[in-house]
Amino acid sequence: MNTAANTQQNGGANSQGYSIPINRALALVRQMAGGHGSGSIHIGQPPFIGIAIASAANGAISNSPSPKAQLRQLKQTASHAGGGINSSGRCLPNELASPVPGSVAPVSSGALVGGVFCSTPAGAAGMVGGDVIVSVNGHTVTSATSLHNVIANYHPGNTVSVTWVEPNGHKHTGSLTLAAGPVK
Repeated sequence: MNTAANTQQNGGANSQGYSIPINRALALVRQMAGGHGSGSIHIGQPPFIGIAIASAANGAISNSPSPKAQLRQLKQTASHAGGGINSSGRCLPNELASPVPGSVAPVSSGALVGGVFCSTPAGAAGMVGGDVIVSVNGHTVTSATSLHNVIANYHPGNTVSVTWVEPNGHKHTGSLTLAAGPVK
């Protein structure tokens, strides 16, 4: 099954085709039709906590374990977007906001909450920008990538226990019922 092709412009004769074997394509179709997801196939909407997290310059989710390094990434993203908003204590109205918390929880690793979207599970639990998530259902969270990978094991409607640390050092654990996230 052809999945993509590349041809050279301006009369060039070189072209490249990309394909996958039809048996592999049919196996994937059967898996999706049967409603069976995997690490590479997600069926339905993804689970959503309702937070903005840091990403690297290439757009990939940050794998830095340091919340302070994640804050630098958020500041860098905000500077490219024309400035950020102080996301400590206020909710983000949409995904276009560039959150930059005013302070960060005093922990060495975890997923920095850049900001919390309005009317989401994280907001209902009391999280704000600057908090750092350190575990989900007993699984240690060491970075934004780690958080993403742990949450991907659940479905919208599942309830998870989340532990986070506030910028003042107070640790909280709360139950969040995951919402349905945006389709990617």
